[in-house]
Amino acid sequence: MKNAMVIGAVLVLAAVAVFTFGGKKDDVDAQTKKQWEMSFIAAQPLGVKLVKPAETPAAMANIQLPAAEKQQLQKELDTGRTRLVWVQLRDNYAEDGDTVRVDSGRFSQTVKLKNAGERIAVPEPPSGVLNVVGIHDGGGGITVEMMSGNSPVNLPVMEVGQVLGVPVAPLP
Repeated sequence: MKNAMVIGAVLVLAAVAVFTFGGKKDDVDAQTKKQWEMSFIAAQPLGVKLVKPAETPAAMANIQLPAAEKQQLQKELDTGRTRLVWVQLRDNYAEDGDTVRVDSGRFSQTVKLKNAGERIAVPEPPSGVLNVVGIHDGGGGITVEMMSGNSPVNLPVMEVGQVLGVPVAPLP
């Protein structure tokens, strides 16, 4: 009887895990991975839209930075030392918990990727390169799509800890 209860409990937990996590993970074949790498290289630099002055207060309200860093960024915006740009990121395969960090100069934000995508504002990188860092892999690699203007570009499949430099240029 005791063994039957343990087996029943294990089956219930397994069913909950499959229901909760959907059993999804990225399963990108080698040919698709290669295509994504080549299209990413060909699309460089990726075009990013400038945050319009009227959008700045809302963009700043949603930036995920500690208060002191947010205050410093606001000073840099006020003095014209930097501008904000929009970055659209999404999980372009299975929504399995993939997470990345976007580093722009001294400022960083972490984004849990979703199939629906998320638009974040980041400071225009002084070097012209945004670094996308793999933080969490839900299984099968971190799959990221980034918008270049109005066109989606698949980034190469990433691993946890990997840093991918993404050259960007503000669109007119």
